Amino acid sequence: MYRPVFTRQPESWREWWSAVRAFAAAWYGIAAGEVTGKDPGVLTLEREIGLTISPSVHEWAAFAADLQRAGIFQRAIRDDFTLGWDPVRDALRLLTLGEGDVEWVVVREHLADEDPPVEGLHLDGSDGRVLGTWQHTPTTSEFVLQQLIAYLDHPGGGFSVDVTPSPEQLDQLRAIGQTSIQLGRQVLIEAEDLFILVGESPFTQPDGWNSITVEIGPSRVDSVPEVLSDLARGNGGWFTGKFAESR
Repeated sequence: MYRPVFTRQPESWREWWSAVRAFAAAWYGIAAGEVTGKDPGVLTLEREIGLTISPSVHEWAAFAADLQRAGIFQRAIRDDFTLGWDPVRDALRLLTLGEGDVEWVVVREHLADEDPPVEGLHLDGSDGRVLGTWQHTPTTSEFVLQQLIAYLDHPGGGFSVDVTPSPEQLDQLRAIGQTSIQLGRQVLIEAEDLFILVGESPFTQPDGWNSITVEIGPSRVDSVPEVLSDLARGNGGWFTGKFAESR
């Protein structure tokens, strides 16, 4: 059973990364590992390019290696780990969309920050030209957490609907959770075998729109809160497991 990880708002890059690791461990049943902010491959890259690289980027590389060793990187992250310096764009590439037309990078200006912002680059699939850019997440740790959330397994079922909730709906969603924190432009709500994300996802940038995303574990299949059933029945979106059956 999944139990809430985000019991309070993390404040430092190290606290965010501890929470990211604990979240992956709780959802996928792997070891959480320690936050060190040091990765041998990134240390080598620092020497090669003559630049100091953020401890949060070090931790991304170390975390990715841990996921690879656990055999779940593709399930958990999906896209291509392409960490490396891009001299043309003067930026450090973190990840490339599997389809190849989006890259996520940290620009030189923020490379040494403790937890630097991550920019999204929309690329021309034929020649790699940058067609557009946007700030994807305000920190690297949030970037990784959002990637994990985007590709969560659905052990009991899940759904996502493009809805801007009223204050009353948000209060109802918080009421069925045990924890609630702010995650960028979203609110993250958790309870046992329950995960809810409400607000403007970074994956809707640069346009941006609100959505409600829900995941449940097996223990919730026969006891879905009414507010979630109503949202799933009354709106269009994607639906899996229990929520696909009930439509």
